[in-house]
This record gives sequence, C-alpha cells and structure tokens, in this order.
Amino acid sequence: MSHWCERAARLEKALGRSDASEAGVVLLSIRTTSSMLGAVHLEAESALMLGALSRCDFAGCRLSLSSLTRIGDETCLELTELFRSA
Repeated sequence: MSHWCERAARLEKALGRSDASEAGVVLLSIRTTSSMLGAVHLEAESALMLGALSRCDFAGCRLSLSSLTRIGDETCLELTELFRSA
C-alpha cells in the first residue's frame, strides 16, 4: 500500500515513453502484491494490462491506466480501513 502512488507514477511514465520493459516490471509488481493481499480486482486489471502490453498495445494500456489507478486507490483505502479496524 505504501508504494502504490510511486508504482502508479512509474507506470504512467513508462507508458508515456512506450517503455515496455519498465511498464512490465511495474505491472508485475502490482499484480504480485495484489495477489498476496487478496486484492482480486486490482490483480485482474493489472493482468489485463500485462496482456495488452505483451501485444505492444500501448494505446490500450494508456486507456486502462485510469481504471487501474482508480481500482488501486480504492483498494488502498479499503485495506487501510481494514487494518485500522483490526
């Protein structure tokens, strides 16, 4: 959770430069962390973007970025509330 903003910014920059390698590293990090936390929606969205990236569909990835960011932000809020109440 503490690295979400950094990862989202790195991904946005990588996609802006059409840097498949960096975007892939960031998306794999997001997907792996999401899986470990049980954040299924964020994991699924990052997996979809990885699929688009594997086809070099940078335009599709850029379109999906806002959805990924929204889901990531919502996930961080939900997890923060969950850990506060624990």
